Parts: sequence; C-alpha cells; structure tokens
Amino acid sequence: MNGSGNLPLVKEVSGAPAPEDLFTGLGGEPWVLWLDTALPGREWGRFSFLAVDPFRVLRGRAGRSEWIGPNGVRSAPGDPLTELEGALAGHRLRPHEDLPPFCGGAGGMFGYELAGDLEALPAAACRDLRTPDLELGLYDLVVGWDRQDDRCWIASTGAPNLSDAAHDRAACRLARAEAWLQGGPPPADHRVPGGSGLRFDATPPPSTYPVPGSPGFRSTFSPAGYRGAVRRAIEWIRAGDIYQVNLSQRFETRSEESPADLYRRLREASPAPFGAYYAGSGFSVLSTSPERFLQLTASGKAQTRPIKGTRPRGDDPLEDRRLAVELESSVKDRAENLMIVDLLRNDLSRVCRPNSVRAVDLFRVESYRTVHHLVSTVEGRLREGRAAADLLRATFPCGSVTGAPKIRAMQIISELEPVARGPYCGAVGYMGFGGDMDTSVSIRIAVATEGRIAFHAGGAVVADSDPEAEYEETLDKARAIVTAVSGTRA
Repeated sequence: MNGSGNLPLVKEVSGAPAPEDLFTGLGGEPWVLWLDTALPGREWGRFSFLAVDPFRVLRGRAGRSEWIGPNGVRSAPGDPLTELEGALAGHRLRPHEDLPPFCGGAGGMFGYELAGDLEALPAAACRDLRTPDLELGLYDLVVGWDRQDDRCWIASTGAPNLSDAAHDRAACRLARAEAWLQGGPPPADHRVPGGSGLRFDATPPPSTYPVPGSPGFRSTFSPAGYRGAVRRAIEWIRAGDIYQVNLSQRFETRSEESPADLYRRLREASPAPFGAYYAGSGFSVLSTSPERFLQLTASGKAQTRPIKGTRPRGDDPLEDRRLAVELESSVKDRAENLMIVDLLRNDLSRVCRPNSVRAVDLFRVESYRTVHHLVSTVEGRLREGRAAADLLRATFPCGSVTGAPKIRAMQIISELEPVARGPYCGAVGYMGFGGDMDTSVSIRIAVATEGRIAFHAGGAVVADSDPEAEYEETLDKARAIVTAVSGTRA
C-alpha cells in the first residue's frame, strides 16, 4: 500500500452556512459533488457532504479508463473499478472510531452500463447521451453536516501528498475551507480541466413520442409501446426465464436552465434522504433518490435498503392513508419486495461473512412528497480482506432496478428498452479513503447535457402485472421531475 495511513485533519465549524446556502455559490464550478440530505432527521438520511476541487478524476467507458489531472488526461491500464481500487488503497487512511464519515475519497456517479464490465451483457442498441460509465473525483477536502445533531465540520486528508507533507497540505486546505465558509471563494488549488481522451461515439437518438399530459416532454415509448413491452416481459416470466424485470422509459425535454438552479428547485419539489448533485465533464446528474444502495462502515458493516412497491400520494388525508395501507397489505408488492430482498441477500453473501447477512426490516411503508414506497433493509458483515470495491462488484447494479434472476433480467432489459440507461439505475455517492462508503440507487434522477434534460422512470413487471397500471406508475414516478422542469415555463 502506498498510503502512509495518516489520519485526516478535522475541524468543527460553528455558525457554518447550511449546505444549500454554500451550494448557491458553486453553480458554475466544475466537479462539484453535493450528497444532499433534504429530509434531515431520518436515520438513513442524516449526513450531507459537499466536496469540491478534486486532485484527480477517474473516468471509464466500455471497460476503458482514464485519469484527468491538473496536467491533462492520461489513459489508464486497468478497467475502471480496478483503477478505483488502486487509488483508494494508495490514499488509505488509518481507521479511527472518532472520525466522522467521508473525510475524503472518491465521489461521483456509477452508470448502469458499468455492469457490462462485470457480466457478459449485450450492449444497448442506442446510446445517444455522451455520458461515461463511471466518473469519480478524488477529493481531499470535504465539508460535512450532521443534520440530526446540527453540526458542521471540514476535513482534509492532504492528498495527494503523503506523510508529513500531507499533514501540512491538509492544514492549508482547512484554512482555505474556513475562509470559504465565511464568504470567500471556494478552494481551487487543483483546477482539474474538463475534456476526455476516451471515445464517446454517440448513436443517432431514438424515436420519441409525446408524453400524455406533459406538453414539451417526449418519451422513448408511446403509451401503447410501453404497454406492449410489459406484455412481452410477462411472456418471458410465464415462460420461466425470470420472476420479475424492471422496465423503464426515458423522458426528455429541452432546457437552457443551469443544472444547479434546476436541482435546487427539484429538491424543493421532491425532498429525499439521498439527494445528490454531481457536475461532471459535459453533463450533470441531479438526483432525489429515496433508496440507499450500499452503505459500508469502516468497521465492515454493510447495509442495503431496496425499494419495491409504489403508490401515489392521495389528494386528501383519508385517501392518502388508504393508499399507504393498500401498499402495505398488497400481496403482489410484498412478493416483489421479497424477491429483491432474497436477490440482495445472495449478492451480499458473495463478500460477507457466513451467516452474517439477514433482513433486519421488511415491508416498511415510507412516504415522500409524491409517492409511498415499500422498503426493506438487509445487512451483513464484510469478510476480512474485502473492501468497498469488492462489495460494489458483488452487487452492482442494485437488484431492485434489474429484476430476478439478475443477469437474465438485465439481458431482457437490453432487448426491451430502446435506449441505454446511462447514469439511471446506477449509483451516486462516495467511497472514502477510510474504508467507508455510502451510495444511493440512481432513481428519480435527471441528466442535464447539451441543453437537454433526460430522465427515466420504471417499475417492476411480474406475472400478474397490468400493463396500463405499470404505465401509469412510471408517470407517477416521473411527476416530480416533470413538475420541477416545467416550472421554468410557467
């Protein structure tokens, strides 16, 4: 291991601005990562983190990798996750129980097509968005907020320096961060440029169709086309290929609004415990995800919280309560949820200690601004010698957005969906130099690129699914983003 096992420097800050206020001054900055708890007080949405000015950026597409640094772009020999593992090991921090989470590390987005590096899957026929399969900044400086205890701190590892030089650099970075929190400019020591050496050959865009009730929006499916795809999925289920499959449609519209402004309005319209904003090179990811994918503590405790089962919110309290009770008691939704719990238990068992993996909470109804969700929690204890990247390899992408069995479901997704998913149904979050990790499933996300806003919505198809109900569910899930984007046209 190249790293010296240093401890990061951490300083608590009193009177610090709220993360949303600090973010307001970052609208034009590159490589901004805001992991945003917009529902403070929930156990699983406790912390918010804002990271800027990475010292390097890792980007991957179709199994190839590159590193972008202050001196430009260089190709990397390994696949993206191998390169990531090496970087995390090279800057490893010494474990310490008093450290807050995410004091520095890799943060950004993992796209759905990264799964093609892990399994033999057919490539999507259409891939018109020029987004990578993986893009992560290596951040040595992080501002963190504990929304439950009303605390704020700044942390720096001093990377890429090592040993005593790292300590001196960390002290300098903390001083600049303090000045930033008091109204100064954000730190900009590294100035990693944009651009890419990887080929991002884009296919022609797919055919699109108007979205009923949403002027200015188009979809990769017509209503009849989506219902037909659901019927084809049901045929595969009845033939015994799969038990369930997640089928999505992509919506899109034109928008010249800044992604940062759109994100601020989106988080107000649909606050979520795992919100995120990531400004990549030529694209931005805006997420209001309610679903944790993977959390890993430095001590090796792993957790995933799959969502399967959705109802819209009611127009009045009685109707709203009726819909929540209907979801909680639905045999179909509970069966779908249990299938994914079993899938994730199996995935976690690939890298967790024997007999440590268990479902600790089943079929909890959680209510958000526009929908009710059915949520379960699965936990395990990582085996000795395993790390966050091993956990990611064993479980990516989350089974709640593929179906079961997982690989066959992903093959069917490639055949039924007319366009690549890109960042949708991947993950957003961080993998810390201290061995900790927290990522969300990239649902309820929008991708802003080249004057376009693209976002997907989907649902689980099972043997007794109703095609019309499945189509309406996708519209329910898309409503918050449609409303937020449409706000600029009012």
